[in-house]
Amino acid sequence: MGSITLSREALIHNLDIIAHQVGAKDKIAVVLKDNAYGHGAVLIAQACAE
Repeated sequence: MGSITLSREALIHNLDIIAHQVGAKDKIAVVLKDNAYGHGAVLIAQACAE
């Protein structure tokens, strides 16, 4: 079975870029499906909230 490594710093960086493009962080909606595809919805949501 394959594995995946997620970078919390890269996720936050990417969200910062999107926020800059749309003008504010409060204009971003993050959708987490199926427990963030097995990566832990709570952990991903907490990182996105930062």
